[in-house]
Amino acid sequence: MRVSILSAGSRGDVQPSAVLADELKQRGHDVVLVASDDLTRFGSELGVPTEPLGFSTRELLDSPEGAAWLEAGDMRAFLQGVVRLKTERRAGLRQAISRASDGSDVIVSGVNTMEEGSAMAEARGIPLVGLFYAPRRSNPYFPAYALTTRRLGGPANRLTHRLVARAEWKATAEYANAFRADLGLPPTRENLAVRLRRQRTLELQAYSGVLVPQLVDWSPQRPLTGFIAPSSLHRRLWGEDAADDGLADWLRAGSPPVYFGFGSMPVREPRLMIDLISRVATRLGVRALIGAGWSSYSEGGRGRFGDRVRVTGEIDHRAVFPLCRAAVHHGGAGTTAASLTAGLPTLVCSVNFDQPFWGRRLEDLRVGRWLPFDRLSEATLVTALRDLLRPEFTARARALGSALGAESGASAAADAIERLRA
Repeated sequence: MRVSILSAGSRGDVQPSAVLADELKQRGHDVVLVASDDLTRFGSELGVPTEPLGFSTRELLDSPEGAAWLEAGDMRAFLQGVVRLKTERRAGLRQAISRASDGSDVIVSGVNTMEEGSAMAEARGIPLVGLFYAPRRSNPYFPAYALTTRRLGGPANRLTHRLVARAEWKATAEYANAFRADLGLPPTRENLAVRLRRQRTLELQAYSGVLVPQLVDWSPQRPLTGFIAPSSLHRRLWGEDAADDGLADWLRAGSPPVYFGFGSMPVREPRLMIDLISRVATRLGVRALIGAGWSSYSEGGRGRFGDRVRVTGEIDHRAVFPLCRAAVHHGGAGTTAASLTAGLPTLVCSVNFDQPFWGRRLEDLRVGRWLPFDRLSEATLVTALRDLLRPEFTARARALGSALGAESGASAAADAIERLRA
C-alpha cells in the first residue's frame, strides 16, 4: 500500500506517527509522513520520507497567549487560536496534504489534522484511519476529558462527548467547510464525530487496555492497539543516546533519582522550577533528574545543581527510566506509557489536553498521583511524592509495567491498517 500519515502538534503527537510510519515502511509499504514543520526530523531520521505540514503548534504553545490559555485551562480559547492559525495557513496545508496523498491507498491522521485528512480522503475516495492517544469518542465509562474527569454515570458520560463534539464543531465549522470547498466538496452541517461514525471510519486507539480495561472490547471500529512507543534504535537515530555525556556517570554515582519533566508543555520560569525541585529533593532525601523538554533551561544551564539535582536534554526513556525511582511529568500519553512501562510510580502534573485523563487513570489504578500543574508547590510535591515512594506503589507500578511491556502498539496498529486491504 501507499500510506500517507498526517500529524500536527507536539512531540507527543508526531513521535508515535513516525514510529508507525517506520513500522509500515519496514513491512514494505510506501509511506510518507507529513508532520509539524519543526518536528519533521522524527520521521526523516528514521529514513521515512517526511514533508513539512506548513503548520507548527509550537508557535502557539510558545506564544504568551497560548501559554496563558494552557495554564488557565481555557481550551476554547486555545482551539480558537489553532483555528485562526490554520485559517492563515489553509492554502499551504491543503497543498502539503494533497501532495502527500497523491496515489495513496489510505490516509492516517492524528487528532489535530482529522478535519483536513477526512476531507482529503473523501475527495480522493480512499479510506481514512484515525489515530487517538486517549478516548475521545462516546462511551459509557469515561466522560469527555476536555470537559471533566469526574466519575459520571453511563448516560452522562455519553452526553459529555456529544457536548464537546458540538462545541468543537462550532469553533471549526467555518474553517472545515472552507477547506472542503477548496477540494470541491459540498459543505456539511455534521460535526466530525458524527461523520466518522456514519462512515464507519477505523479509529485506532493507540493506548493500552491495561490502563483502560473497560474499553478493550469497545468496537471493531475502535480497536485498542497499545501505546506506539519508540525503540532504543529509534532513540539512537534521533541522537538521544548521546544527548548528555555525563548523565550515565551521574546516574551510577548515587541512588536512583526521581525524574521530573514536562515535555512540550512550557515552563515559564525554569530557574524557579529548578529551585523548587531542589528543595523537594532535599526534604525527601532523594536525587532529581530534570528533563528540559521544550522548555528553555538556558538561564540555569545544563548539568549539576548541588549534590542532588541534574538538568539534562532529550533522553532515551527506555534506557534512563528503569534507573529511576519514580517519575513526575505532565501526563502526555507517550511519557505516561514510558514511565509506567519502566515500572515507575508516576505523579502527573497535568496542564491540559488528555493529561488530566491519564492522571486520573493512574490514581484509579493506584500506581500514581495526579496534581494539576497550577497547584504545583513545594508542599504539594512533597506530599504526593512521599506517598508514591512507598513500597506498595512501586510493587503495583512494576506489575503494571510488565503487562505494558508485553504489548507492541506499532505492530498492532500496522496490522489493523493492513486489514483494510484484506
